[in-house]
Amino acid sequence: MVQRIREAIADLRFAWGERSFAIGVSIGMVPIGPLKREPGPLLAAADAAC
Repeated sequence: MVQRIREAIADLRFAWGERSFAIGVSIGMVPIGPLKREPGPLLAAADAAC
């Protein structure tokens, strides 16, 4: 699923003035369980997973 999302975003372009730009994305996935619900550590782990 993540690969499909990444590919769909890679196909997007936007124009700024006379130029066209591609969009890229990094996706970091981490498990969320009953003991891991605080946003700060989850976001840090997802950032490291990228």
